[in-house]
Amino acid sequence: MFELIGKRSNFLSDKALKLLIYLAAIMIIGTTVLTQILLQTGGGVRDEPIDLSDQVPDMFDSLVIFPDGLPGWISSGGVFPPENLIFNIGLKIGGILYIIIGLEVFLRTNSKLISSSGKEKKYNSISLLCTTLAGLNLFMLTFFPMDKSLIFHLICAFSIFIPVVIWTFTLFYSRKNIDTEMKFRNYNLNSIRNYIAYLCLFSFLLMVFGNHRIAGISVVGSVIGEWGLMFTSQLQVLTFIPILGKNK
Repeated sequence: MFELIGKRSNFLSDKALKLLIYLAAIMIIGTTVLTQILLQTGGGVRDEPIDLSDQVPDMFDSLVIFPDGLPGWISSGGVFPPENLIFNIGLKIGGILYIIIGLEVFLRTNSKLISSSGKEKKYNSISLLCTTLAGLNLFMLTFFPMDKSLIFHLICAFSIFIPVVIWTFTLFYSRKNIDTEMKFRNYNLNSIRNYIAYLCLFSFLLMVFGNHRIAGISVVGSVIGEWGLMFTSQLQVLTFIPILGKNK
């Protein structure tokens, strides 16, 4: 099966892949933004104190008690109805789409790498692994809402975040020589991908280390980092659009 896949240069036409990339980006961005708007404007139980300390060891209690309701994390949009229905459907579809897109990009990249491109092929294989893990965990995340299964939710979430950050770099390195002459609005595509990858890494680090609840202040840095990670990763996916139909 893997030999058969490896011999293919693509399964989808350029038009179909372009449609899937746009659809996946719209699905992820639309789902997360819409559910967050509903969360922030819905009022009622959303503004009541939430205590999730029964799901974590005592030493982490202060990190999971929210006197003013859940912060603006993306996952907070998957807790209360009706936004949780939108959240669950949107992320399930998005996860499936990104698994398909990841495989297609892997095949197209692999078909253009020459036999001596050892490092690039390794980066490409890592890219496929990362998109598969991220897509699968994006799908699985919806079965573990943070208010009911916090630990499993966090495992799924970081099994998305970490592969996504790695993928933004491996996509750049695996296609660096292939797309060396490609431009988007007169900017070199490789440079754009490189900048996006580092922005994605910065967003991830801000998300992890920007949570100041340990000092009893706020979670604003963590929230900004998570949203930054989501938007920059979507931008990296969209960088494949300019090469469709041109790099044959």
